Amino acid sequence: MSKKSNSTVDKIREFGRSLIKNRILRHLFFILLVIAIIVWIVLLWLGMYTNHGQKITMPDYVSQHIDEAIKDAENRSFQIIVNDSVHRVGMPGGLILNQNPIADSQVKENRKVYVTTTKYSADKIMLKSLPTLYGNNYDRKKKELQYQDIFAKVKEQKYDSGEPNHILEVWYKGKKIVDRVGKKNNVEISKGDTLSFVISKNSGANVLIQDLICMDLMTARTYLELNSLRIGSVGGAIIENEKLAYIVDQSPRADGISTLTQGEYINVTVAEKRPSNCN
Repeated sequence: MSKKSNSTVDKIREFGRSLIKNRILRHLFFILLVIAIIVWIVLLWLGMYTNHGQKITMPDYVSQHIDEAIKDAENRSFQIIVNDSVHRVGMPGGLILNQNPIADSQVKENRKVYVTTTKYSADKIMLKSLPTLYGNNYDRKKKELQYQDIFAKVKEQKYDSGEPNHILEVWYKGKKIVDRVGKKNNVEISKGDTLSFVISKNSGANVLIQDLICMDLMTARTYLELNSLRIGSVGGAIIENEKLAYIVDQSPRADGISTLTQGEYINVTVAEKRPSNCN
């Protein structure tokens, strides 16, 4: 070993002995050692914290069922919180409609994800809250009901002397809830359900069979049209001028009781001469 190396070692040994003997230097050494340890711990903690809080890409949970999304989120150190639930006609309950933060955004671990899901049960609406239905145009009210997520279908058409295509009755789950007498205001209707309607038509009424015998064919034709009936087949003499063709028989006959449905026919037999028993 060279003299220079021996000299360096001796100096270090001398510094160590003086450090031990000198209280101030000894305290200073321990202070520097503690500071060094603290700095090392801080740097180590910062490294772990930075790695723990690193950014993660947010998955897309929209359209997933809430149970599946919660499991996936737990595996990714996220927490899903249902912020709101809304009813969607035709959609099952528990489906995620939107989320915050949105998909593909960069977030840290343990991030809370707020979602809106579909309800498991439909919202209800009271019948009294619906627009007035009886006596109104069916097509117009059908559109108004759709805005409230209630659907409509025609159950039956009945003859009515008023305007055609107007509401006469409303049925829900096999029970009549609206007619000319009034409506059952306490009935609850689930959104997404269908109401059945009985609507008016201007044909199909029962009309008393009229006695056409002795009338000329033209007069009888006009008379029946006013009662929504028609002349059917014309038998007997062939006469070009309907004013000179007199009805001598008809089928069905008028008996004061029997009726025909509007739009049906009465067959007649005509002759050139008016029957002698006509007044």
